[in-house]
Amino acid sequence: MRNTARSVKQRVHAVMQWAIAKGHRPDNPVDAVDAVLPKNGNAVKHHDALPYADVPDALYRVRTVDAHLAVKLALEFMVLTAARCCSGRPSTMATKGLSSVPPAARCSTTVP
Repeated sequence: MRNTARSVKQRVHAVMQWAIAKGHRPDNPVDAVDAVLPKNGNAVKHHDALPYADVPDALYRVRTVDAHLAVKLALEFMVLTAARCCSGRPSTMATKGLSSVPPAARCSTTVP
């Protein structure tokens, strides 16, 4: 089931649970939805990780490829710091220092 369908199902399920608790319904019809709807056949295929020993050779190849310097440096930054692509791409020169911390708006955590 796709994310949107799953989200709608969860919300309708919560509404139906409320209706059951208030005595408006005897059952929750959302419980039968899984049997009727088709399963999501799209499995996510992630890329294999690069073995740790191969990282220096891969970074050398990145440095020698014909690409813009900023692209090569951003990729090397993301590899060396294990940053996500959404953390490395919008960075500025001011945030590339070793002691800098990305702004909270760009972090995927809820802890301040």
